[in-house]
Amino acid sequence: MSIKDLTDVAGVRTTYGSPIFRDHVPARSHPLVERIERRGGIVVGKSNTPEFGAGGSTFNEVSGRTRNPWNTALTCGGSTGGGAVSDHRAFQLIRIKAAAFTFRYSGRRNRQVHAPC
Repeated sequence: MSIKDLTDVAGVRTTYGSPIFRDHVPARSHPLVERIERRGGIVVGKSNTPEFGAGGSTFNEVSGRTRNPWNTALTCGGSTGGGAVSDHRAFQLIRIKAAAFTFRYSGRRNRQVHAPC
């Protein structure tokens, strides 16, 4: 499963989409990540996010722009566009239409525009 880059994963670079945290590697995971892992979930990567989750397009100065997998000239949405693309890639790689999940936690209520996938 992919974890949005707003959420700490122990030992994995977590930038919150900001150059200020470009080299931040948390010592401890967010409690929700710990819970997922205790129940057998496996974190395989982080998904891109706009800086601090603010914005309607998944772009930041650390990781760049996440593009729509069907048409790379278009946006993949935001602020969870990285998660949408991550889910798409997981479906492609394992070639089944089940069991690809992305944990999308922004720490606050927000409006998210998702890619049409």
